[in-house]
Amino acid sequence: MLNKSKRKKIVPLFFLMLFMTTYTHFTPVIHADSDEKSQITQLEAKQNISTMKTWTIKFRTPVDENSLFINVKGSQGNFINVKISTDSSGKYVYVDPPEEGYKIGQTYYLNISKDIVFKEPGRSLKNDIQMKFTTNDIGTINIDETTSIITANNTFAFNLMKNLISEDNTENMIISPLSISSILAMTQNGAAEETKQEMLNCMGLKNISDSDINKQYYSLLDYYNNLKSTDLKMANSIWTNKQIALNSDFKDTAEKYYASDASSEDFEDADTLVKINKWVNNHTEGQIKKILDSIDKDTGAILINSLYFKGKWEDQFSTGNTKKEDFTLSNGNKLNIDTMQNTSYVNYLEGPNFQAISLPYYDNMEMDIFLPNKDVSINDFTKSITKEKFDTWINNFKSTYVLQQIPKFKMYYDVDLNDTLKALGMDKAFNSKEANFTKLITNTITSQESLYINKIKHKAYISVDEQGTEAAAATAVIMNPTSAPPGNPIYFKANRPFFFIIRDTKTGAISFMGKLDNPNASDTEPTN
Repeated sequence: MLNKSKRKKIVPLFFLMLFMTTYTHFTPVIHADSDEKSQITQLEAKQNISTMKTWTIKFRTPVDENSLFINVKGSQGNFINVKISTDSSGKYVYVDPPEEGYKIGQTYYLNISKDIVFKEPGRSLKNDIQMKFTTNDIGTINIDETTSIITANNTFAFNLMKNLISEDNTENMIISPLSISSILAMTQNGAAEETKQEMLNCMGLKNISDSDINKQYYSLLDYYNNLKSTDLKMANSIWTNKQIALNSDFKDTAEKYYASDASSEDFEDADTLVKINKWVNNHTEGQIKKILDSIDKDTGAILINSLYFKGKWEDQFSTGNTKKEDFTLSNGNKLNIDTMQNTSYVNYLEGPNFQAISLPYYDNMEMDIFLPNKDVSINDFTKSITKEKFDTWINNFKSTYVLQQIPKFKMYYDVDLNDTLKALGMDKAFNSKEANFTKLITNTITSQESLYINKIKHKAYISVDEQGTEAAAATAVIMNPTSAPPGNPIYFKANRPFFFIIRDTKTGAISFMGKLDNPNASDTEPTN
């Protein structure tokens, strides 16, 4: 039983993010090679579909892009103006929504004709295929760099990094600001009064309504879930002690806007720990094996967020160009490490005390690398960056012919964020006497008991190689210039500590942020 003499703790809110570039993963909703003999093969109907849903149809063999007999009709039989396209292999067909999106709360029919032509001789569909789907009642809004949650997330990102570097002497560091901010945004729906205001102020969302925050996060996550060539998926889960009941409004909001699963478990049962760590492992594709070593019996709830990314460089590095090069550490020691090399046009900037390049992934994702001059400390440089500086730099990048030398590297980073968030003004949420999360639960064992955040734990991973980048993060809140001509490239040699960001250029959201000081530091996952 929960200890009645203690106030309850909301256990680790885990923010999980994984960014990978070496492999492109699709989640096809339709498998279109049917062997049924009926005139029309009816697939299982889909409910609560986004108004901006992009359907991905997977075929076993390539289709002829000039004979894509696929359409979407409304409930009255009217054709919907969707866009049909294929990937380079011809095995994946994308059905993009109309420019203005589908209408909310309406029924549509996705139709695949048996007359579709395959490139492989003798291959065909036996029947026409149809799938009924109904949109949800939320609708989406356009998210860009001026949207409240984006400007807030990016400001929050630099504030977090500055404070972490001041507190932590770790050589290598990576965090996922978007993962952290999104789980805090979901959680603040269960907070009230000063606790809520401090959380909003910390995230930079003061004076923004819950309705706007929730709808903006829903729209951002919906956009990521519909990328084509890059896998960027966010998931949330809420785990409550079996004697704790979630407030129905909070539960509905978490499910509706943050697609959060909710599960009531016995926190004294060892299987609960296994279930939670398995959820984390699955949603980070095995990169974060576990987020918890144990669960305190007095824990009231565990809120977890995961963000998974896997993409490819638009211009991949040739493995044949990778060779051993010296890398100089902050202390002056040198390492001989595998270093990738490529010469191409990339966005480049030379600042007063740094060089920077942007390396694009598919689907408007990119990695920005900032290389301080030899006499500039990586920690001092990183702490000096603000959102305003970063925005100015990004706007001044120019397409330039650059010889790029980037080390291959992997790193894990594990940190408790309590002190960092307190330093940013989020104090009462961690105070067992002052925290107010009365909108998160409906009851505890006694009316005097309530929840407070005991710990927020963040765990992150990144791997960079010739094909792209793989990264993952988990956070737990335990409540409880001009172009040079070809042939004369500018040299960008990341042979000393540097700062990097992974961001989405369409929305402007910063997903990952970190610094590399030692490429040979441990690349194994730390225990909690």
